[in-house]
Amino acid sequence: MGFISITKIKTIDKYLNACFVLIIFLLSSTLYAQTTSDDYNNLGLNELEHLKPKSAIKYFDKAIELDSTNETAYYNRASTYYELNKFELSIKDYEKLITFKTLDNQIYFGMARCYVGLKENDKALTSFAKSIELDPKSASCYVERAMLKIKMKDQIGACSDLKIANEIKYDVEIRAKLDEFCK
Repeated sequence: MGFISITKIKTIDKYLNACFVLIIFLLSSTLYAQTTSDDYNNLGLNELEHLKPKSAIKYFDKAIELDSTNETAYYNRASTYYELNKFELSIKDYEKLITFKTLDNQIYFGMARCYVGLKENDKALTSFAKSIELDPKSASCYVERAMLKIKMKDQIGACSDLKIANEIKYDVEIRAKLDEFCK
């Protein structure tokens, strides 16, 4: 029968206590770590990278639930709703961003695209105009507004927008549209 000295038992006991404290600390820090609104927003963006927009929406929802002023999460959710053809929900998020006094042309541009999807052309034109007011150098906004004007049989307005877009940014596609519709 082996004999263990009291000193060895005390050393082992101290070692086990230290290990126990370390394990408890690691478990508690993992279990109680706060996931922030920005963390959830980033998880949503990761889901988008993996082409999972419905899953991304859930993360953006959680980000907004944790911080109802997280403008980035609202913007990302609005853009994702647009991609899912959920235009009304997208517009709702863009409108929320406007209440934050966020004056970004991309908000109005996104709203305009949603209104086009809903075939609410007058609202789309108003949103395109606001987007252009905030960023008069946005060639893509002029092009998309021109495409809407073509659908609305406003050839002169469409050609005017395409000419401006072409002056802002010469692009083969813009030039082709200009040549096709503005002969």
